[in-house]
Amino acid sequence: MYTTPEHGLLVKEGGRLEIRTDSRERLNDAVFDMASTANAHLQKARGLAKTVPKEARSVLLPAVPSQVILDSLSRVGFDVFDPRINRGILGVSPLSFQLKLKWHSWRGVY
Repeated sequence: MYTTPEHGLLVKEGGRLEIRTDSRERLNDAVFDMASTANAHLQKARGLAKTVPKEARSVLLPAVPSQVILDSLSRVGFDVFDPRINRGILGVSPLSFQLKLKWHSWRGVY
């Protein structure tokens, strides 16, 4: 929520807050900022993964779809309205997505 005022997406109109949807570029910039923060958190978690006991590492599996989402957003220039993002799971075929999950789970790398 802190990103929206920074990019001019949240404005005060008549004593209430409104979200501006007239600037796609500003929205893309806000999505980029949020995705950058999320990516930094993922990288930090991956760096700490070695400290997690091997039998408990499967709880880190949600990092895989998170990375798929971030990669998809990056490919479309962080434009959440890009039609390519609507195919499959954010542009990734369901089969590819499932194979990626299984591969990471099997390897124990998240």
